[in-house]
Amino acid sequence: MSALINWLNSSQDYFRQLDWLGVALFAAAIVLAQMFMAPLSPMAVGAGLIFGLGRGWVAITLGTGLGAAINFLIARYVARLAQAS
Repeated sequence: MSALINWLNSSQDYFRQLDWLGVALFAAAIVLAQMFMAPLSPMAVGAGLIFGLGRGWVAITLGTGLGAAINFLIARYVARLAQAS
């Protein structure tokens, strides 16, 4: 988990400079973290610190929503194929 916190500290200025694109890229990073079952609470706190309350909330909502949808589709179709064989 310290590697995740170090990454958040080092990439803070990068995401701020990109403005709304940075929010979208941070949401994509949340999706990847969710795929690898990493804890999302440091990402949520990091989003709030980097973007502020409004944009941080948008990044977390987009990232967790997309991650949940992708995980559902993987579980529904890939697990079905694995069960059939």
